[in-house]
Amino acid sequence: MHVVTNPGEDGNWGMSSQRSRADRQYHVVCRECVVEKLFESADDAAAAKLEHAKETGHQVVVGRVK
Repeated sequence: MHVVTNPGEDGNWGMSSQRSRADRQYHVVCRECVVEKLFESADDAAAAKLEHAKETGHQVVVGRVK
């Protein structure tokens, strides 16, 4: 999983360049550590959420980026 710890020079946490790749993206965020990542597929996002939660026991959420 990709870990984002600091915003880019544009202050957008790297989302501006990735956002142009797809109309809909899914943001996976761990509420207990610094893991977060964008996915273009809801299925991929759900799989990443389940995998991280299973491996760590952490609370992980997925939200759709508009």
